[in-house]
Amino acid sequence: MRPQSPKFFQTQTIATTRVVNSPPRDKRHDSCGRLAKVTTYQSRPKTTVTTTTYRPVIETRTVKLCTEKKCSGHETLIEQLTSENNKLNQRLIDLQNDFDDQIEKYESEQQTWITTNIEIESIRKLLEETQKNHKHEVSYLNSELNTFKSQFQYQDDQIRFITSQLKQQEVLENKIALLTTEIERLQYVIEDKNQIISQQLFRLQDYEKQLQVGQNVIEERNQEISDLQSRFNHYEQDLVFSNNIIHELKSEINQKDTQTQQLLAQKDSLLQTFRENLELLENKLVQSQQNEKLQEEKINLFSKDLMNLNDKIHQLENELNHQKESNFQLNQQVIINDQANEILQSQLFQQTQDHQNLVINKDSEHEITKQEKTALLNQLQQKQVELEDKTKEINDLNDKNQVIIIQLDEKTNQLNHLFEELQQTKTNQNNYNEQLKFQQQQLNELEKQNTELIVDINLKTESLLQFEQKLEFSIELNRQLQNQICQLQQQKNEVESKNNELENQIKSSQNDAETQQKQIENLKQQLNEELNQFRIEKDNLLLKNKEFEQSLLSLQQNSQEQITKLQSQNNNHLLSEESLKQEKLKLIEQILLQCFELERLGNQNNQQQGQINSLENKLSHLEDNIKKMKESELLNSQKQDIKLKQLQEQLDQNIKQIDSLKNDLKYQLSLVEELNKKNHFQQEQISHLQDVEQQLKFLNEQTNFQTKNLQKELENKIESESSLRFKLDKLLEELKIKQMQLVEMDSQMRLIEQNNNFDLSNLEERNSYLQNEVETWRQKFSILNKDYHRVQEDLMMLQAEFDAYKRRGQDLKNIKESTYFEVRKSSLYKENIDIKGSQTSISRLFKENI
Repeated sequence: MRPQSPKFFQTQTIATTRVVNSPPRDKRHDSCGRLAKVTTYQSRPKTTVTTTTYRPVIETRTVKLCTEKKCSGHETLIEQLTSENNKLNQRLIDLQNDFDDQIEKYESEQQTWITTNIEIESIRKLLEETQKNHKHEVSYLNSELNTFKSQFQYQDDQIRFITSQLKQQEVLENKIALLTTEIERLQYVIEDKNQIISQQLFRLQDYEKQLQVGQNVIEERNQEISDLQSRFNHYEQDLVFSNNIIHELKSEINQKDTQTQQLLAQKDSLLQTFRENLELLENKLVQSQQNEKLQEEKINLFSKDLMNLNDKIHQLENELNHQKESNFQLNQQVIINDQANEILQSQLFQQTQDHQNLVINKDSEHEITKQEKTALLNQLQQKQVELEDKTKEINDLNDKNQVIIIQLDEKTNQLNHLFEELQQTKTNQNNYNEQLKFQQQQLNELEKQNTELIVDINLKTESLLQFEQKLEFSIELNRQLQNQICQLQQQKNEVESKNNELENQIKSSQNDAETQQKQIENLKQQLNEELNQFRIEKDNLLLKNKEFEQSLLSLQQNSQEQITKLQSQNNNHLLSEESLKQEKLKLIEQILLQCFELERLGNQNNQQQGQINSLENKLSHLEDNIKKMKESELLNSQKQDIKLKQLQEQLDQNIKQIDSLKNDLKYQLSLVEELNKKNHFQQEQISHLQDVEQQLKFLNEQTNFQTKNLQKELENKIESESSLRFKLDKLLEELKIKQMQLVEMDSQMRLIEQNNNFDLSNLEERNSYLQNEVETWRQKFSILNKDYHRVQEDLMMLQAEFDAYKRRGQDLKNIKESTYFEVRKSSLYKENIDIKGSQTSISRLFKENI
């Protein structure tokens, strides 16, 4: 149905309207808004333009008609108008026909348009669905992109962290390089020290050889000392025997002195009473002869005894000569030995000082080695910590790799970079493993050095054990010597018992001289007291020797090298004792010489007694000879007195020498005490050294245990590293597989994108095609609309003229028909376009007249 156009009111003017300007479509207020008309009444034609906001501008032209009936201009105008109306009617008819054709075409096109609209709606729905799906995909992809962005940011942070860790690793590697350089420097220092130690070991070997030579010399000297001790014991026995003989001789000399004094007194009394008793002598000749016989018998006995004694004395003299020769040789040997001992003592003192210095140097070197070991242990601990950190970092990297494996989809380049970094870390790990191997080699070398040191220590302990065995052997020798000394003491006791028996015999033989026996007993008591003192001193010395031996036994466990010094000192002490004993022997020899002189004097006295006896027999005949004998006896007595005084002086000197010897013994006792103190101090030092050796052994054991633990830890770490490498290889294989999968996914995504792009391009082409068609139809419609408006304007002008003509002729009837065309835009357009038009129809009369 066509809508009717609005009716026009009758006016005295003819108004024509046309659209001058129209606003754009976006600014149109309403698609259904009507055109506004403005008519004005004026005396002349003019144009007015009315505008409204966002509405088209319409030009309205008004023509004023004249009111005269007979007007040529009006008639001409009417004719013109009629002609124009006719033309217009024809044109309208043509237009109606064309319009009907166009309507038919439009209807057909509208059907096609509807189909196209349906298709377009279906396509639009598909597009909406595709757009929705695309939006969902885009939102999903955006979310994935956001997740990837977050992941990649996290990965970037991780990469930065890894780069920082790599920098730290580089710093640590630099530190490790510095440590390796320091370790190499320390190795060079250790090699130098090992060379120094080897030199010192060679020196120690030389010193040990020298000590062995010295020990051999000391053993030889000990053997010589044992021989000398045996000889000394033999000499002591001889001395005891000679002392007993000397005591006997002294007692006999004293007896003979008393006898000589008595004889002198008797001689004086006899000389005084000789003259008085000359007569009595004759009577007593028989008795004197008997007495002389008895005396001769006694003299024979005494002469026999004297002969025996002389034989013994000759034997003793021979033995003494031999002993003197041997003593002279021994003295020379002792002097040589003293010189050698002094040289050895100086050498031993120097060696002990050198050894102490070496011990001090070894202690310092051991402390330095301890410090170096502690430093190496600290370095090992640091390296262990670094290894633990690196293992943690490797674990973290493994975790990160797992996370990256789960999350990586599109960052292949970064994965390649990470792969390169992993290769670098592998190379670093290989370098680090090489460093670890190098350090293991260093540890093995240190273990070898420790084993060598342990072997050296074992050798030294074996040498010390040998020293201890030698000391035990020397102690056994000392025990044997003690046993020999005990045997000698027993022999001394036996000799003393024999001496006592001899003394008893002498007492039995000297019952005639009780007074002399008392004096002899007093002398014996004095001598016994002196002997008791000497015995007490000997016992003290023996006790001290026993104590010293006990101290040696206590020192036996702790004395290693210093016992040699003690042995040398003991040997020196023994040599000093031997020198003292030799001095004693010299004194005893002097005493024996004096005794021999006394015996010689006694023999002279005996000879004088024989002469006196002969003179007594010949007194009656030889008074002059008696006087001469008296004079000679007086001279001899004076000589004997002088000799006795000399002997007393010698005895005083001997007593002084004995006192000096006692002082020397006291000094030696003080030296022995000092030696004991030194031995105690040396024992403490030896115990300290043994403690140090035990500590060194303990430290060596600890170091061995720690090295074993470190080796086990290194083996475990190597196994863990191998397992981690295996895992890394697996992960790398998985990464390669994932990369292949990613490449496949990328190819699939590219194919999908190509397909989507192809579909989108098809849709865009189709949309562009449809849009082009719509634009063509819109252009056609706009052309038609323009034609319609132009025709409408013409119709309005004709209608105005027709109305005027109608009023003038009143033959026409105003019949007006309006047409209303409304074309709605399809869904592709944003706005609706309203097209309004009016069409005038001529009345039937006008048609009939035409």
